[in-house]
Amino acid sequence: MSGYEQSVSATARGLRLGRAALDAGAGGLLARLRLGDDPEPPGARSARILMEALIDLRGAALKVAQFLSLESDLLPEAAVRELSRSCHRVPPMGSEFARARVHAELGPVERRFASFDAVPFAAASLGQVHAATTHDGRAVAVKVQYPGMSATIRSDLRLLRRAANMLPQRAHYRRLLDELESRLLEECDYALEAQALAWFRERLTADVAVAEPLPSLSTSLVLCTVRLPGLHVDDWMLTKPSAAVRDAAAQRLYDAFVESLHVLGRLHADPNPGNVLFDAEGRVGLLDFGCTRWVAPDYEVLVRRIWRAALAGDEAAVHDVYLDMGSFSHHSQDRVSAFERELLMPFLAWLAIPFRSKRFDFGQRPEFIAEGRTLFARMLRHDALVGIRPEFMLVNRTVYGLYRLFERLRARVRCQTAWTSP
Repeated sequence: MSGYEQSVSATARGLRLGRAALDAGAGGLLARLRLGDDPEPPGARSARILMEALIDLRGAALKVAQFLSLESDLLPEAAVRELSRSCHRVPPMGSEFARARVHAELGPVERRFASFDAVPFAAASLGQVHAATTHDGRAVAVKVQYPGMSATIRSDLRLLRRAANMLPQRAHYRRLLDELESRLLEECDYALEAQALAWFRERLTADVAVAEPLPSLSTSLVLCTVRLPGLHVDDWMLTKPSAAVRDAAAQRLYDAFVESLHVLGRLHADPNPGNVLFDAEGRVGLLDFGCTRWVAPDYEVLVRRIWRAALAGDEAAVHDVYLDMGSFSHHSQDRVSAFERELLMPFLAWLAIPFRSKRFDFGQRPEFIAEGRTLFARMLRHDALVGIRPEFMLVNRTVYGLYRLFERLRARVRCQTAWTSP
């Protein structure tokens, strides 16, 4: 793509987002003023308009939609319904696109695969996934990247940073967007994802499945893996799995997270529900290892200190660990004391709740996650996290994504571990 084409594309995408924002805002204003005859529930039209724009644009714009789909306690219900569509059910590109891409990367499709379904069974922000069969009879999933994704991501993130500059917590969102851009650009290299799949398959001992990559049928733009069985969470829940099966599935996910963080020092860092499959026995398969994050050993120690300070309710320990994580340097001592008393300690008291029972029942506490997000949002609004290490946001997002999934599973999970014990 030439510089001129990239410039035109960026302008077009900016106009698309701008039009959607204006239309959504106008719809919201009419709804508030009770003008017009709109059969949709409050918030649904605005959410649908914005979601349609993000889906059309794919790339980083859609990844932001996936990010927002987890924030169901901070968004209207109608917005959540629209945004949740972005996790694994995005309208695909035309059927000829995938065959042309595979041919360009691997050679003639019939020579490389015994069968190849040109209609994808899943489509998301950066690519779409096709069912195929290898010549030795293995059922595989072939992920094919959309055209021009790297350039699109850089363009979208420039647009999103401009939008973030208008938000009250602009410093927080700028750091978040910087982290998102780094992870998205890594996701564009499917060769790196194949390496990550192989790395986790070799090292992760938790009882979860990670798809086997097939390097001979993969490139930086096409990724072929042995296909995992199972259903996405909402479809799986329609099969009415028992409470014991749901609990076992959730525990497997949590154990994999704990091992990844505290033992392996590397996280599968994209916690959206579209990246998890469940089978009838509650076995779990993890998808999409394009977004992983190394956790520095010193930060892993800081996480342990956070868990333990939360469980102990130790204000001095809380102060020390957040100071070591980079917070407070821009505030006076009086303000720091107020932050700790009014913001951090209530948040850490919430954080400790799942660790205070043998198994925490996420199904019986539907308000639990909303409470935590409210407390976290208060910290953001009062700049209590300015300067904090970027890993904090990533680990927080991963934990939050897991908790949201456990809530949807109505599962009981044993959260206490050796790393959280005093």
